[in-house]
Amino acid sequence: MLNKIQGGVCAAKGFTANGVHCGIRKNKTKRDLALIYSEVEASAAAVYTQNLVKGAPIYVTKKNIENGKAKAMICNSGNANTCNANGVEIAEKTCALLAKEMDIAASDVIIASTGVIGQPLDITPIANGIPALVQ
Repeated sequence: MLNKIQGGVCAAKGFTANGVHCGIRKNKTKRDLALIYSEVEASAAAVYTQNLVKGAPIYVTKKNIENGKAKAMICNSGNANTCNANGVEIAEKTCALLAKEMDIAASDVIIASTGVIGQPLDITPIANGIPALVQ
């Protein structure tokens, strides 16, 4: 039987999390950018879709956790960053922007996106939202 631990994703010592509305979603009451951060390099693993169509964040995350470690995870909602010509570029840029703000390596950031498929994802709201997300 599982024991429920209070505190959500921050229940484990050394983890912090935050969510903000950065403007990807039109509904301003919905948070659309989230962060989970580990104070120390943490063991990281992922389970991926078996679908033949995979979003750019999957490819970037696979590359960034080849060593089995990560310090931060960023996720946006409202746009899946899937089937976009520049999807990998946007996912890598998101990791780099977060890494710079947190003074960590971009390769220590894993990324996920959920939402509409095939719609271009503008980096501007993400770039503008990262400082508040980190703070």
